[in-house]
Amino acid sequence: MRARATPVSARGPFRVLVVDRSNLEAACLAELLCEAGLEGSHTSLEKFELGLANAPPDVVVVGIELLDEDMAARVDALAVGRVIVLSDDGGTLPVPVRRAVVVNRRQQPQHLIAVIHGAEATDPRPDIAGSNNSDDALAATFAQLTEREMDVLHVLLRGADTQELAEELGISTNTIRTHVRNILVKLGVHSRLGAVALALRAGLRNDGSGASADG
Repeated sequence: MRARATPVSARGPFRVLVVDRSNLEAACLAELLCEAGLEGSHTSLEKFELGLANAPPDVVVVGIELLDEDMAARVDALAVGRVIVLSDDGGTLPVPVRRAVVVNRRQQPQHLIAVIHGAEATDPRPDIAGSNNSDDALAATFAQLTEREMDVLHVLLRGADTQELAEELGISTNTIRTHVRNILVKLGVHSRLGAVALALRAGLRNDGSGASADG
């Protein structure tokens, strides 16, 4: 009797490799996945094949902007349970990719994590996962932040440390730490990188544009 394949979830965390339109966004998303108990890692487009060789993933998450025929061919050659394509608007795939599902970047991270956990059981036909409800939920999350907390978050998006935040905003480092702690609690993340990841998914940019909060 032939032995059954061991489910990924039974042998340990899903190994998820992220390659996105910017290294910052890929690193932030990988951090969120690690916080959720997944084995998240990220790589650049140039080092994509090296990342595959070092730790063959169970799931590949790729930005739709990077998905051309060459990338599709490399991804298709992988024995992965699922390819998740991130899109700003949940659009269709520019090129066909086997086992691919399209996920709206602005969905709550929990949705992406749920898609990853269901990788083996989910129908591998291309799917569009995104809705106005998810945008509303994400906007509501950021609406909890005060105006000053939003100021801190926008500077965090530029990669500033505590001292640089204090100098730019003209407040003490202790006050900065308090604001950062409040931001993490309100956004439900455990690190600054996690907060930046969620902000990027909500459409915030380091020029101060994107989601806004009152108060």
